[in-house]
Amino acid sequence: PNMLSLKRLEAGLELMPLLQGEIRLTQIVLVEPNINLETNAKGQGSWVFDNAAKPEAKKDESSGSTTIPVLNRLLIEKGKFSFKDGQKGETLSLALDRVKIDAEGPNRGTLIELKGGYNGTPFELSGGMASLYRLVDDPSNYSIDLTATALAASFHLKGKIGRPLSEQKLDIQATVIGADINDTVALATKLVPQLGDLKLPKLGALKASLRVQGTPAAINLSD
Repeated sequence: PNMLSLKRLEAGLELMPLLQGEIRLTQIVLVEPNINLETNAKGQGSWVFDNAAKPEAKKDESSGSTTIPVLNRLLIEKGKFSFKDGQKGETLSLALDRVKIDAEGPNRGTLIELKGGYNGTPFELSGGMASLYRLVDDPSNYSIDLTATALAASFHLKGKIGRPLSEQKLDIQATVIGADINDTVALATKLVPQLGDLKLPKLGALKASLRVQGTPAAINLSD
């Protein structure tokens, strides 16, 4: 299969900001983008090309700030991503039925709506977070408020991340609600076959809430 294909691309550009050296895109629409990556038995990726015969590009030593484009809205319809591991013989697939990311400007928050499936397991994600443009500055306080539904359960994350690009200090309240724990585990087994070894009694409904603090290397959980 082709490594990259796209049925249609639409883009909107504001002309007046260009006069001031700003790049402002009203929206980008990607229709049926398909990305197929794979590695061979030696682990070499299909995206790696032989650059031995190409001359080394000269570095641009000119000074000056880099202009970061501002994108107000990103829409993806019927996107697909697959990765085939030639060493393990495993294939991962991600289907994005619809993605909508609204970011009206660098000083406003970002709204997210996403519906898709991972290896055949459907999921949805919605909510908001601080402006994506703030990530460039690695802020000391980056807020999130996201709700995901998958595996017959709902997952809600609300809180903040300090220095998300470096220290990743977490202070997040996590809530999980499901109609039946056994159903959730059964669905999760499709993604993690090892869970099939668990012999669980009938447990009933699932509802839990905890506070997650610390860093990924040192997590602290509390009520």
